[in-house]
Amino acid sequence: MRWEEPPLETARAELTAAWGNAAFVEARLAAWKAFVDSPERVTDTVERLLGRPARTFRSWAEEHADAFR
Repeated sequence: MRWEEPPLETARAELTAAWGNAAFVEARLAAWKAFVDSPERVTDTVERLLGRPARTFRSWAEEHADAFR
């Protein structure tokens, strides 16, 4: 998988077109930008709800790789 970050103006325009609320888009973009310096807090919510530890994206992707071929 490869990640390409779109230019900010492109992301803003596409999200506003999809979500229809420019103020909400601005709030989301600001929040996502803040995660670079202050990542979200890790919680135990998944384990409490499912009774098992959360899985990594890697383990999920490896298990489901055939679905993407």
